[in-house]
Amino acid sequence: MSEATNSGRKLLSATAVMASGTMVSRVLGLIRAVLIAFILGNFTMRADVLTLALTVPSSLYLLLAGGTLNNVLVPQIVRAVTRDEDGGRAFVDRIMTGFLLILGALTVVFTVAAPLVMSVYTKSSWRAPEMAEHWRALLLMSYLTMPQIFFYGVFFLIGQVLNAREKFGPMMWAPVLNNVVSIISLSAYLFFWGAQTSRDLPFTDQQVWLLGIGSTVGIAVQTLILLPYLRRAGFNYRPRFDLKGTGLGRTFHVAKWMVGYVALTSLAQVVVTNMASAGGVNAYQQAYLIWILPHSLLTVSLATAMLPAASTAALAGDLAGVAAETNRALRLALTFLVPASVAFVALADPIARVPFGNGAGASDYHYVAWALAAFGIGLVPYTIQYLYLRAFYALDNTKTPFGLQIWISGANATLAVAFVLAWNDPNTVAARLALAYSVSYFLGVFLTYRSLKRRLPELDGRSLWQQLARLLLASAPAALVGWLITWAGAGLASSWLRLLVLAVAGAAAVAVFVLVARRLGIDEVSSLLSMLRRKHGDDGEADAAEVLVAEEDAELSGEVPLEEHGRPADYERPEPPRADINPDTDPDGIGVFVQVTPLPPPPEAILEYPEPSVDPGTGRVLAGRYRLGTLLAASAAGQSWLGQDIVLGRPVLVQLLPSGAPRTAAVLRSARQAAGATDARFLRVLDVVVPDLTDQASLLDQTDEPPEGAFVVYEYAAGQTLAKLLRRGPLTGVETAWVIREIADAINGLHAQGQHHGQLNPATVLITNSGNLKILGYAAGLDDAAPGTEAGDILALGELLYACLVARWPMEAAFGLHPVLEKDGRLPLPSEVRNGVAPQLDKIVDRLLSVEPRGHAAPIETASELTTQLSLVLGPTSAVSDLRARLNRNADELDSPAPVSRVAPPLPTPAASRFQMTVPVDGSSAESGDEEEFVASALDRQEGFTPVPPPPVSAPEAPEPRKPRLPFVIGTFGLVLAVGLLAAATLTGNPVVVPTTAPPVKLTIIAADDFDPKDDGGSGAENPKLVLQAIDGNPKTSWVSEKYKKTGNFGGTKPGVGLIVDLGTIREVTTVEVMSTDPGGAVQVMVPNESPTAAPKRSVTQWHAVATAADLAADTLLAPSAPVRSRYLLVYLTSLPSIGKSVYQGTISEIAVLGR
Repeated sequence: MSEATNSGRKLLSATAVMASGTMVSRVLGLIRAVLIAFILGNFTMRADVLTLALTVPSSLYLLLAGGTLNNVLVPQIVRAVTRDEDGGRAFVDRIMTGFLLILGALTVVFTVAAPLVMSVYTKSSWRAPEMAEHWRALLLMSYLTMPQIFFYGVFFLIGQVLNAREKFGPMMWAPVLNNVVSIISLSAYLFFWGAQTSRDLPFTDQQVWLLGIGSTVGIAVQTLILLPYLRRAGFNYRPRFDLKGTGLGRTFHVAKWMVGYVALTSLAQVVVTNMASAGGVNAYQQAYLIWILPHSLLTVSLATAMLPAASTAALAGDLAGVAAETNRALRLALTFLVPASVAFVALADPIARVPFGNGAGASDYHYVAWALAAFGIGLVPYTIQYLYLRAFYALDNTKTPFGLQIWISGANATLAVAFVLAWNDPNTVAARLALAYSVSYFLGVFLTYRSLKRRLPELDGRSLWQQLARLLLASAPAALVGWLITWAGAGLASSWLRLLVLAVAGAAAVAVFVLVARRLGIDEVSSLLSMLRRKHGDDGEADAAEVLVAEEDAELSGEVPLEEHGRPADYERPEPPRADINPDTDPDGIGVFVQVTPLPPPPEAILEYPEPSVDPGTGRVLAGRYRLGTLLAASAAGQSWLGQDIVLGRPVLVQLLPSGAPRTAAVLRSARQAAGATDARFLRVLDVVVPDLTDQASLLDQTDEPPEGAFVVYEYAAGQTLAKLLRRGPLTGVETAWVIREIADAINGLHAQGQHHGQLNPATVLITNSGNLKILGYAAGLDDAAPGTEAGDILALGELLYACLVARWPMEAAFGLHPVLEKDGRLPLPSEVRNGVAPQLDKIVDRLLSVEPRGHAAPIETASELTTQLSLVLGPTSAVSDLRARLNRNADELDSPAPVSRVAPPLPTPAASRFQMTVPVDGSSAESGDEEEFVASALDRQEGFTPVPPPPVSAPEAPEPRKPRLPFVIGTFGLVLAVGLLAAATLTGNPVVVPTTAPPVKLTIIAADDFDPKDDGGSGAENPKLVLQAIDGNPKTSWVSEKYKKTGNFGGTKPGVGLIVDLGTIREVTTVEVMSTDPGGAVQVMVPNESPTAAPKRSVTQWHAVATAADLAADTLLAPSAPVRSRYLLVYLTSLPSIGKSVYQGTISEIAVLGR
């Protein structure tokens, strides 16, 4: 299988793994939500307590760290992993250490301050006396769930490190374990306590501990499962505290608008959560879970596919193209989401009932339905807004979306407060908040369209409105058909039958919609159906990279016609270079040099390779530190030796400069100046030594007097020059785009400092054995160096890009490559020379090398612009593993070189020089045969190039002793968990007590009900029509029991009868006054055994007495031994007075309650 095909299969395989993991996780997440509704209901205090305790930690993480991690740390991690010689190990160690310390500290602070935090996220009514039990349960569960902040951060950090190393599956599959643990804990709850039967029943401590610990353990398991994969990927975390100089400042500056965007959204969520806590926060979340599904399934994929094409057009100055891509994505998305929006409004009740209308949720799923209908109104503006923002991102504008988000988040928060405070009805809070969310995006679309229209005049708002009108017209009859079918099946008792009815209604509605849409000429319906049929789990990411793979696969199978990509049909393809492969020992020490027959190396590029065994310099120690080992190359410009730094125990490259050469002083000055550069992709200068020179700084003086015995020390590592790789054949499109992007990004740093490279070519670029690259220095500081310009570097980048794609050099033969000559006054596009080159890369080459690019495209004039352009083509794809495999494959296919003994460098691996020795260290011989190699560039180039080092902080100068890591990790995890558990245990042992100092007052009784349970032998009703006369404030009116004969104990048929009074909220009760016009008999005041906010009616055994009077008088005061707190009281007659011959009846004229 070809390397291009293999790369494409890897990309598609990674996409399939991610998509399948996401799908399984979402299915399990839905099962989890269904379980919560079945056990706790949708609109109950228990469900709201659980939802708040789980929502707040994730909200805090996003507010405090999520934006920083995703927009600041992740780009730096990816850059370090793909560029640094140690695979980013040192950088990631520092970042993880700093991030874990900060996140751990924040988690401890917020766990300890859980009462204050939850006060921010909830309304004051939660802290009212009657809500004390629920508030206590919320605090206890918050102490247990707040440590999730830490685990969320660790999970996303490790996941991004794995993604940067092209290990995509673990992060997508790990949430499956979290959902499994949550489902297990909920199932245990169901087993022990069953489904909830009362809306106001509070959690017990045991229930809180089970659900709280279960939730946090799920997040912890989700995080910890990534550690073995991190180790398997070759990353062993070691805490490092040398955090200064990590380079995050510039990245944070660039990403500040995106960080602000995330913060604004999170702040709006704080306000909405606070308002939702007034009633139905769980119903709001359940409705959102359903509402976001269509967006996740289609809009995100369309946006991801749209962004590269729109960005390409934007960089080309083609604003009409950006508008066209935006309009196309909008039309496709709305074709699916307008009918979905209509369905959410019209079919909200059956859609919500199927998952959330079972068990405890059977009586309150309609709260979810109301919220879903309100959300449905905003699905279309939310989609339009989402895609409009991607157009801004394509224009490289993140500041404007931040400003727009201020309006949207502000409107959402303001409307949420206004809608909740306007009506004192907790039953519709969730729906009103969902409506506020929808209305805010109508405002957002209006403002965003106006702003984007000024930048994209071709943005077609009128056709969009026409499209919306046609889609609504097509959706209306479909919604009517679906509604009629679900209405007919609404009375079915079986949830499975209701699911079947909903499926039939959905299928019928889709059929009607497609039929009407085609009649109305909505072509996007067919396009969308075709795209969904092709999708097969593809989430739309890295589409541009997949195009590269597809193009190259087509080339290899011979399916690409010559006429494609604008190539003339009669174009004569140049003869490919013929290579005579001679199995000579490779001067790079990695494989066989492929000699291109028509192009002998120029005489000035031929190097002398002396036998090291006879060289008298072998073993000599320079400056008391550098031992010379193997002479790699020699010329008039000096000698290049593989040596050993005997102080640090690492291999180095030593360049001995001739004392009589006029260029020596200039080379030394250039080396000294280059030692202060900072990009790790340049070859690093380790030392510049001039013996017998007291003031080494005098090298900077502008003098051409050559010093005696001077030498320069560089880092050392193995690899192959790009020239050598290209002589064996072109790179793949993905490899090419990645290599040139890395070079351009490094060169951009030089240009930002007012410096230029001046000599970019295949001989000054080396691909290391790890798959990364190194660039041989620049001509800074040399008096008579060839003048470098920014335009010259950009042109050189274009030539490199061209050569990587076709393995030929534009306009002339060079570096062992055949030339590609002009045809009709233009350089042929790469796709006209080699089949399978992607059109995107063709366009970039044309914009780099053509004086007037085709199609009136704007030329690429800066390295920054080229970096951005290639990043858009690549997406998240990296070619490090592909290049590493290419080098290993080359080594396997040809005769193996003589064995090389190497001294292992310290960790992290300092970027060793990008050339391999021509003669092994063990002294075995090697023959010459390569021209213009990397070492030759260091010696023979008349401009006297000097390599550039990475920051010193990226590699320690000496191996550090291995420090124990496990105690640090365990200690951090343990501290976070211990704080939460300690706080929870403290709260469990010390129930919340509301201090009372005010004198008792008469409390208002808002309702009353008769109490005669059938389970106790009663009839279920005891003169219910007279109940209100016992609380009407008029002692002359009374409630009376039924008449009982023979004895005053109800004939032995039941323990008693009574009245339940409702105080409206939980109150502290000190005294109950009972008046009667027929004194006699016994009476008790009772309160519920479990929840003070629920009035059980099954049996008197669900109550317990707190005060008793053995003989009811005309006015009896019953005072509990200590004040009791409850919303409901039962005034219970346990015996009745006689009202005649063997006739007994109880009378209650008035009930009054005193308390606070």
